[in-house]
Order: sequence, then structure tokens, then C-alpha cells
Amino acid sequence: MSSIRLWLGLLPVVCINASHAYEDDIHFGLTKWLAQKAGYSESQAHLIAKANVDYDHSELSAISLVKHSACYGRDPIVSREVRKIHFPSEAPVPSEPADRKVDPGSDAARSAYQRVLAVPAKSEEENLNALGQALHPLQDSWSHQGIPDSPLSPACDRKLSWGHPEKRGGWRSHQADIAHRYSGDALRMAEATYSALCESRKKLYSTTCQRQFNSISAEVFTLVQLNTKAAKAAWFKERNFSNVAFLYATSVPDGNTKAGHEPSDYSSASLSPIRKSNEGALPNSPEAAFMRAFFHRWMTSNDITSVVKEFFALNAYRDNLGSGEARQIAQFSAEVQLRFWRVRDHGLIQQSLEGDHNLIVRPLQGVPTVIEQGDQPYPQLGDALLPLDASGLPIATWTTRREDGSVLWVGAARIRHAPYELVIVVAERIDGVPRVVSLSSTVTN
Repeated sequence: MSSIRLWLGLLPVVCINASHAYEDDIHFGLTKWLAQKAGYSESQAHLIAKANVDYDHSELSAISLVKHSACYGRDPIVSREVRKIHFPSEAPVPSEPADRKVDPGSDAARSAYQRVLAVPAKSEEENLNALGQALHPLQDSWSHQGIPDSPLSPACDRKLSWGHPEKRGGWRSHQADIAHRYSGDALRMAEATYSALCESRKKLYSTTCQRQFNSISAEVFTLVQLNTKAAKAAWFKERNFSNVAFLYATSVPDGNTKAGHEPSDYSSASLSPIRKSNEGALPNSPEAAFMRAFFHRWMTSNDITSVVKEFFALNAYRDNLGSGEARQIAQFSAEVQLRFWRVRDHGLIQQSLEGDHNLIVRPLQGVPTVIEQGDQPYPQLGDALLPLDASGLPIATWTTRREDGSVLWVGAARIRHAPYELVIVVAERIDGVPRVVSLSSTVTN
């Protein structure tokens, strides 16, 4: 936890690159376009949008902070940082999820940019970066509105964890972040963003916006209703965005066309080359060794059948992160579950399966076509997993105990083509041999 506390200690000093809720089409693309419409120059708008979206691409992203705040770190200080950046409310932490309701456009959601207006920095760059960061919790308050869903026990602490509200698909689902699912709310979010940009422009530059939001609302509504990367790319290109690579990781289908928005080295709006994860950063522990071996075989093997036979406890599977009653699962179902996570067009699979990742508990008559055609292993583990911290850690590992006292090994990782999800694997010793007893994921962007 020392490294996490160091990052938090640096917050007032540096322009942090970090977090999630809406995805890059909103936090970067729409934010930049709205800033330009509000009268900021292209370079100023880029700085604002980049500071906004970068919250979702670094160690201070919601998905990275949640694993530290609620899981192996179990640190209220970090959980409060998740609340401030991604789930704005005035609720105390730790507390039950029902006590931490997020209201769209609330005072808590607006407090960050109000502080920017109250105490401007000395340089323009600092002000624009601070403004972009401050817009993030405001925007997230619309997608994360409601009571956060947090059924992560025993792997994580329910009183510290944050997940998408149950009424928007819950902690397993991307629904809350996908603009076209709640296009009316997305439009209201855009109006609140534009209003904040105009208020900030008046304070920082003593100039007012030359147009009202209603003059651009139809264009915004068109964007937030689009449901493929290709369609979104076309919208932005029509508005003079020369580079639409920021759409790469959005959780909608590609659109069956090559629109130039999937660079292999994508990392964030700045398009700096993505860092490979570093297996050498894994700790020297039995749980880390097991998780490294499992993720390596899973991500790189052409023989998923053998992976399941080698690593799964098919007769002792537990549906909810290692808790619940042990039961028998089918070899075939486990194979389909593993193949699901290797489909590179993750937005297409999200749409096809209605956001239901838990294929192990679903009756399957055969491998869904989208999985059969899209399953693609990676050449090596470093290519498959995104680094979780500055050391390049590919898998966060820790131990916990079930209520019956059984020791559980937990591993959590982000797969390169599904960066907005934390895949969580739980293992325990069965007859003295470690085996996977649960596989799930949480969405916290």
C-alpha cells in the first residue's frame, strides 16, 4: 500500500493520469468537442479532455483503486479516493453500499470544478488540467447514479468496494458506461459538462460562451445514441477529429469495418505506446506463482480443454467469488468461459451476451458463434495483461478466508482488449492441490 499512498500524496502536486465510468468516447472525445464549442482552442480542449480521460488509464483509475481499497489493501483512504473521483457523494467510508448513493449533478459531483473556480492555479496548463480532472466526477455522477452494487465478499470488503448500481446492470455489467443504453441521461450529462466549461471559461478568461447548449444538443444526442465504434468514428471524423484511436477500448462492437481506430499500441488519448506488464514484478508467493501459471496458460494456449483440466476444480466450483455452495460444473462450460475472455472485439461479445459474463452458470447448447469465430490467444502473457501499477505488475494477488475458514488465493488482472474490467480468479487447495474454484469480473469504470 505504500505505493498507492505515495500516488495519493502527490495528488495536489502533479496532474494525475487516472479513472473510469463513461468511456473514452465521452470522457475524451465528447469532452474535447464540447470544450471547442465552448470557445476553447483545439490545444486547450485537448488538454482538458486528456486530463479527464487519463483518470481511466492509470493507477488512480477506479478499477485499479478498487482492488487496493476493497481487496488486498482494504484501505478506507483509497476507497474515499474512488468515491471522490468516480462515485461522488458525501457518504462516510467505510459504510454499507445503501448509504453511499450517487446523485447525478449533485453538489458532491460539482465540488471539484467549483474548487478550480474558487482557487485558480498560476498557469493556464495547470488550470486546464485541473478542470479536466474536475469534470470526471461530474460526468461519472450521471453514469454511476444510484446505489453502488458491491457483492465482492469474501474476496473484497463490501463496505469499501464500488461497482455499477444494480439498476444499471450491477457490478458485473458495462451497461452504466455505455451512453446509448441511457441516452437521455448522457444528454443531461453533456449539458452539465458544457455548463461547467462555460462557467470555467468565464472565470478563467473573462469571456462567455457564444452559443447555448440547445444549439448543439441534437448533435450530442446523435453521438450518444450510436452503438458501434465505426459509427462513433465517423461522427468524430465529420467534426475534424484526425485521430479517433481513443475509441479503441469502448465497450461497443467494432461495426464490421476498419475505421482506423484500433492501433495495436493504444494506451490513452495521447496514444503513447502501451507498456507491457512485467512478470518480474510478481511477488515470490505460492498464490502469485499459481496465478501466473494459470493466466499464462489461459491467455496463450491453443488447447483450452487442457487448461481447464489442469487448473479447474470442476466438482468444487463456487459461483460468487469462492463463496456459496460447492457444485459440479461442466468441462464444456468452463472452456467456453475461458474462450469468451479472449474475443478481441469485446464490445461485440458484450452486446451478444447482454453483458452476462457468467457463462459457467448458463445452459449452453454449443459455443456461441461470436466466441467460436473471435477467440484469439495472445503470443505471450506480457502482451495479454495490462500493468496494474508503475512496476508493471500483471496480476494482483492476495489471500483471504471463506466463512468456513478455508484459505482462498485471489488473482485479479486486466486483459488488454477489455481494460475496463478486473477479471478475478479465486483458487483453493483441493486435496492439497490448488485449483480454480471461481472466475468472475467486476466493472468499476
